[in-house]
Amino acid sequence: MKNNNNNIFFFFILILISLNIIFMFSFYKNNYQNINNIVNNNYILYNVSENKIFKIFKNYDKITLNNLEFNMPYQDKYIQKNWETNHLKEFELLESQCLVTFGEWIGPIALYWNELCLKRNIICNIIAFEPDPIAFSKLSINVLSYSNIKIFNFCISKNIYKTKITVQGNSGSKINQGDYDVYCLNYQELYNEYPNCIYKIDVEGYEQELITELLIKIPEILSLSVHEPYISGKLFYENLNILKNKYNYVKQINDHASGFYEIFFKDKK
Repeated sequence: MKNNNNNIFFFFILILISLNIIFMFSFYKNNYQNINNIVNNNYILYNVSENKIFKIFKNYDKITLNNLEFNMPYQDKYIQKNWETNHLKEFELLESQCLVTFGEWIGPIALYWNELCLKRNIICNIIAFEPDPIAFSKLSINVLSYSNIKIFNFCISKNIYKTKITVQGNSGSKINQGDYDVYCLNYQELYNEYPNCIYKIDVEGYEQELITELLIKIPEILSLSVHEPYISGKLFYENLNILKNKYNYVKQINDHASGFYEIFFKDKK
């Protein structure tokens, strides 16, 4: 009788093990399918144990900037069809396989330049920095499909240090203000790593601090956004004039409200 009970017990254990194997096989099979959904349909798996997924944006929403159409799943009301058209036309005239951007926001410049490169049948290296954590999360979604676009949640400065940033998620977040901690990397060290790239800088007034670094390590091609309402004193404009004299081609582009403009520098002397 005792042997029979043991046999029943072991048989019961065997059934449990078999059911567990079947369950695990089914679980991983379903999750493998969900991983395919993440890759192919932009789903995010947020609870593996309960096998749940949710969709965080429409699949491959298109946007057109300066007559170039490309995928930009997370968009913003500030980006219209004619967004920075004159500025982007200057980019259209450039030839480079490398772009470094400071203040990339949700990715319009990086994605536009990437599409321009693809149109020319070349693969470009794009290095994008965005310190605002909300904007960075949206940027992460937008560049998910492009392995050649590298993004970093850092600011760029004269020194490596920790500072504060206002967290807005839009294109107006400012360094050295607010309550959120952010780390800054050194501009000169970054330049030494990427010396032959286009540099696109849009840092909401922090150009006032960064311009002294630009005079030490001068990019071959530079697009600098100027935010006059956030700049105090004359020193920035004195340094800006010195920087202008380092190039043969300098063009101011007024795509925004008064006091906000881009300056394009190329053909370094």
